[in-house]
Amino acid sequence: MPSTSRYGVFGLWRSWIRSIVVAVYAISLCVGLPFLIITLQEQGASSHVEAWAAAAIFLALTLPISLWTILQHLIHYTRPYLQRHIIRILWMVPIYSLDAWLGLRYPNAAIYFDTCRECYEAYVIYNFMMLLLNYLNHEYDLDSCLKDYSANRKHLIPFCCLRAWPMGDTFVRRCQQGVLLYTVVRPATTVLSLILVTAGVYKDGEFTADSPWMYLALVNNATQIWAFYCLVLFYRTTRHELRPLRPIGKFICIKFVVFFSFWQSFVLSILVATGVIQKVWVFDPKIVAASLQDFLVCIEMFIAAIGHHYAFSYTEFINVTVESPPWYAAIVTLCDVSDVGRDVADHINHARRSSGARRRLLDEEVVDYSTMSESGCPGDESGCLGGGTDGPIASPESGGKRVREMKVMSSDEGNGPII
Repeated sequence: MPSTSRYGVFGLWRSWIRSIVVAVYAISLCVGLPFLIITLQEQGASSHVEAWAAAAIFLALTLPISLWTILQHLIHYTRPYLQRHIIRILWMVPIYSLDAWLGLRYPNAAIYFDTCRECYEAYVIYNFMMLLLNYLNHEYDLDSCLKDYSANRKHLIPFCCLRAWPMGDTFVRRCQQGVLLYTVVRPATTVLSLILVTAGVYKDGEFTADSPWMYLALVNNATQIWAFYCLVLFYRTTRHELRPLRPIGKFICIKFVVFFSFWQSFVLSILVATGVIQKVWVFDPKIVAASLQDFLVCIEMFIAAIGHHYAFSYTEFINVTVESPPWYAAIVTLCDVSDVGRDVADHINHARRSSGARRRLLDEEVVDYSTMSESGCPGDESGCLGGGTDGPIASPESGGKRVREMKVMSSDEGNGPII
């Protein structure tokens, strides 16, 4: 524990931070509730305002649970290599809840709030993968664990027709690549959607051939399914080593948030396209669907906050014998997202090296037929493989010609890019 003389009152921040947080939250309620009541009275308590007020109640219940869990992890920050990713995952619920509430309050600007939410969704999946990898690397020898399994890892349904992945570093890299693919694609499609909305050509919720929304939704859905599949495949392979981490509950909590936020939006878009959701007052069906989505998210995040509190519990990290870093150092580490860029760059460089290795293996091997016998084999008068006139390489019509012999690396060699 840092001494008080060195850090002053901040050296004892763990003793007073809880009281400060409770006081700030109490003041926020004292200010927020009157504002809510005044707004309801001024706007005549329309259905939209009533929904916004009800969502505010769930928001007021969700934030304390999530922020308290995050705070406890910061106080007992004894295993940074794990808790860094856990705290980033825990921020998912406050971000989703606040984003949905703001989108419900300002429906015309919901697309801009959703941009942050959708980008953070991909970041959470990446951090969950890194949580599993860091645990295995610190608690076990990951390479040795994977070598204990069979040479190849067969795929699960519905991807069982794909070629099996070699175990070891190749398997880990390909699982990471599946997650990183979604981590990169999701923010890219989100920014592209924002640009298309600004240009007025996005056609949100329209299932037509000229609708960019439909194609972007398909891309997001495909990469999300592949990312979750890679997580499931990695867990199925290392489930015995991961058992102390209890990853099933953590995975279900993340899947719960991502599943409902994505598929609810997709189903509501279908209801709009089929005319089930009709116009309500001054809002068109698309805005009604978006508002309904945000209202449901506010309710679901309250449930998710409770689940995250128990699935990502801080109690297992309480260790008074371990000196925790200063609070500001932990926050700086959490805000540093350069690890994503490093991982993406590492996988790109690895793919380039693997591609270069394959090209070298496919280079021509020079064979001089001037030293070959009629059978087509160098220095073999009796024919290839014990005789006969038909060898694996046809005899050239004239000596001294060169042929190209291609060598193809098998699927079990090297660590090539994903299929």
